[in-house]
Amino acid sequence: MIQRLAILWVLLGDSVFTAEFTQVDREWWAFQQVRQAAVPDAGDDWAINEIDHFVARKLAAQELSPAPAADRRTLIRRACFDLIGLPPAPEEIAKFLDDDSPDAYEKLVDRLLDSPRYGERQATLWLDLVRYADSDGYKSDHYRPEAWRYRDYVIRSFNTDKPYDLFVREQLAGDEIDPGNRDALIATMFLRHWIYEYNQRDVETQW
Repeated sequence: MIQRLAILWVLLGDSVFTAEFTQVDREWWAFQQVRQAAVPDAGDDWAINEIDHFVARKLAAQELSPAPAADRRTLIRRACFDLIGLPPAPEEIAKFLDDDSPDAYEKLVDRLLDSPRYGERQATLWLDLVRYADSDGYKSDHYRPEAWRYRDYVIRSFNTDKPYDLFVREQLAGDEIDPGNRDALIATMFLRHWIYEYNQRDVETQW
């Protein structure tokens, strides 16, 4: 961790550590305490939960009406593509359509969240964000034989419902905060998912 702070000091200068916060800085929305928002009155029976009330208010302000409720076949297709990235199997469709209980949709979502495919689907979003690849992706494009370990770490993190703050901290400094944890060590591969040029002539842009 000390080495990383030293690198930041060299690259950014000491101003980043000595800058004073102004009142405008302190009033930035992301630094404010979370408060319970007052739920507006939707004015009709369309709203089912509190979020729907906010949506209904925005729709009314623009003189728009909400779309009609989706049929059950559409619901299961949406849920499957959103959560596991795959179309529903015929037997899963039949099971959902035959379930007349009020919590049929909730049970469907629970089954999808319990599927190993859930972690695989959600991991693609994070892996795209960090520019994950199995090769260097530049010039000779060398293969990275151990890159899959980071991919599998991300998948496991989603499937085990790892807290987001821990997920991020492990990737930034897992080797420092939990040296004996193999997963935390693998997580720091996040710091190396970038184009790598072996003959580095421009150190400033490379590092």
